[in-house]
Amino acid sequence: MMLQGGPLREVLLRNYTAQILSGLAYLHKRNTVHRNIKAANIFFDSNGCTIKLADFGMANLVSTIPLSII
Repeated sequence: MMLQGGPLREVLLRNYTAQILSGLAYLHKRNTVHRNIKAANIFFDSNGCTIKLADFGMANLVSTIPLSII
């Protein structure tokens, strides 16, 4: 499915958002922070169904020591 101009249907937007959040959760479980999430770094497969996160140039490994909020 090729994406055309105009608003996305809500069901499709929910699916994309869930995939992005799932990818971020995967990274965070491995102590990695992407640090550059933006539309230009989110890609679709050739069918427009699967999301891929890209550009890990600013990604950072974080310490396993929990941070406290002051």
